[in-house]
Amino acid sequence: MRATRERMNLIGILLFSAILRLWNLGSPKGFIFDEVYYVDGARDYLKYYVEMDKSKAEFIVHPPIGKWLIALGIKVFGDHEFGWRIAGAIIGVASVYLIYRAARTLFQSEFLALSAALLTSLDGLHLVMSRTALLDIFLMFFILLAFNFLLEKRYWLLGISLGLACATKWSALYYAVAFIAVVIVQEIIRIKTFTENAPSLENSLLNAFHN
Repeated sequence: MRATRERMNLIGILLFSAILRLWNLGSPKGFIFDEVYYVDGARDYLKYYVEMDKSKAEFIVHPPIGKWLIALGIKVFGDHEFGWRIAGAIIGVASVYLIYRAARTLFQSEFLALSAALLTSLDGLHLVMSRTALLDIFLMFFILLAFNFLLEKRYWLLGISLGLACATKWSALYYAVAFIAVVIVQEIIRIKTFTENAPSLENSLLNAFHN
C-alpha cells in the first residue's frame, strides 16, 4: 500500500511537471534567445545531415546531439514552435524523474526525493529551459543521468552518459573530469581497503581449512 502511494505521488509530480512544460508550448511565437541558431542547425541536419552556411559546411560551435534531438521534434511534429520545443519539454520532465532518483539514492528518503522532484518541477530556470529549443536542458539531462549511474557504480553507463553530454555541449567536459576523478578515488579506497583486509581474510580461510 505504501509503495503504491509513493508511486502515485511520483506519477502525480511528473504529470504536473509535464503540464507545466507542455501547456501552450508553441507560445511565444518566433525564436527565443539562441533558438535561432539551434533550430537552424536542426533544420540543416534534417536536410543535409550537417550544418550548412549557404553552399558549404558551416563551422559549428556546439556538438550535434542536442540539435539532433530538436530535429527529431521537428521531424515528428512539424517545423513550428511546438515542434522546435517538444524534445526539450520531454527531456525536462525526464530530468525531474532523475532528480527524484538521485535524491532517493542519496538520502534514502521518499519524502526528500519527492520534495526534490517537486521543487525541480517548479524551478523557474528549469521550466524556461524545458520550454525553449536550447541545448542546456539536454546537457542537464545527460549529466543527471551520468550522476545517477555514478551513484549506482554502473561505470560503463556512466561513460556513455558523459559521452552524450559532451556530444551536446563541450562544457560537459568539466563534469566528465570531476566524475572520473570521483571514480578513481573510489577505486583507490576500495583497493586499499581490500589490501588491508586481505591478511585477516587469508588467516580466516586457513583456520577454516585446518579445522
